[in-house]
Amino acid sequence: MKRSKTAVIIVLLIAVAGGAGFMWWNRSRSKPGAASNPYIPIEVRRGELSTDIYATGNVQTIRTVDVYPSKAGIVARVDVDEGTEVRAGDVLIRLERDELEVQQTEAEERQKRENLASSEVALEKIRSLHAKGAATEKELRSAESDVLQAKESYNAAALKLDRLVTKASDSVIWAPISGVVSSVKATVGAGVSTSNPVAVITDLSDVVVRVTVDEYDIGSVEVGQGAEVVMDALDDRKYAGNVCFVGKIGQNQSGVVVFNVDIRLDNPTQDVRPGMSAEASIMVDRVENALIVPNSVLETRRGETVARIYNADGSVQLRPVIVGLATDGGTEIVDGLNLGDMVAVPNPRAVSSNEDQGSAGREPEQGMPGMMPGEAPTGVPGMGGPSGGFAPPQR
Repeated sequence: MKRSKTAVIIVLLIAVAGGAGFMWWNRSRSKPGAASNPYIPIEVRRGELSTDIYATGNVQTIRTVDVYPSKAGIVARVDVDEGTEVRAGDVLIRLERDELEVQQTEAEERQKRENLASSEVALEKIRSLHAKGAATEKELRSAESDVLQAKESYNAAALKLDRLVTKASDSVIWAPISGVVSSVKATVGAGVSTSNPVAVITDLSDVVVRVTVDEYDIGSVEVGQGAEVVMDALDDRKYAGNVCFVGKIGQNQSGVVVFNVDIRLDNPTQDVRPGMSAEASIMVDRVENALIVPNSVLETRRGETVARIYNADGSVQLRPVIVGLATDGGTEIVDGLNLGDMVAVPNPRAVSSNEDQGSAGREPEQGMPGMMPGEAPTGVPGMGGPSGGFAPPQR
């Protein structure tokens, strides 16, 4: 099982804004003093932002059917083996009469039927005598009880006979569903009964990927969330799916508590087989058409999130913003910025140049645009601050 990570998919930001930043950097190399500019302008763009949980597991089937014979008999022929693909209605096994058992059961059924008929005749006589006062109430109740017992015995014998193969139409066991025969439990010449399965069929058209998610992440996983599954054995082929089951009881694996999560694939191909290993990314949160900025343009000032705005004259100012979904690769801006605004990200060349100057005994720079002299930005990776990140306020 892999630990949870956060992933970001930025459709236009990397391609367009990243390209713009590279072009600015490339042009700035030939300009005197370009390395001393502490920021690079990046344009605010729209894209898709998501946070994912990564997990590993295996393909498993959901529907497995035990095949029971409708009649008891002797196995005459087995038409399938383990691994045979079948369609609903295909013949799996053919039976024949167990002559000895059929003869004994038929004789028992005839005897029970005759006993029932005799009990019914006796009851009619007792009723007639009782009506004339020649038979007691106790005798009447006893005759009625004899009929009930005889009827129950006959019904049991008839049911037993009905469960035996007695004619050709009773001798065929059909496949109830389409799939693959995963087990055959019948042997030619052996007897089978209606209470024990003779074969097992697995439906390969309905499979899930069962992955394990650790206890720290399981609270974020819900039924219905989208997922992407990669099959290692199928050249890393990708499949879309959705979470269809979230386990409630954890299991201890190597000292880590994990929970089972099932992902149903939307359109599995025939080569997706039970047991195959898979890697899944479960989309916990997703925002489409979001305004996205790099994390490094954001700071926290006096409990308020601000973004560095890159002005046309090269100066930088701070502007309050409201953030939404925040990931390792970018943050959604809910309010405070517009499409096309230019934001300022730290210039790594300037950092390198400043370090070189400091090692040569030069005076450090007097501050950055939009800041007080000597004040270092908080929460900017590579630029000081307590943690190298930022804590965006809740929406």
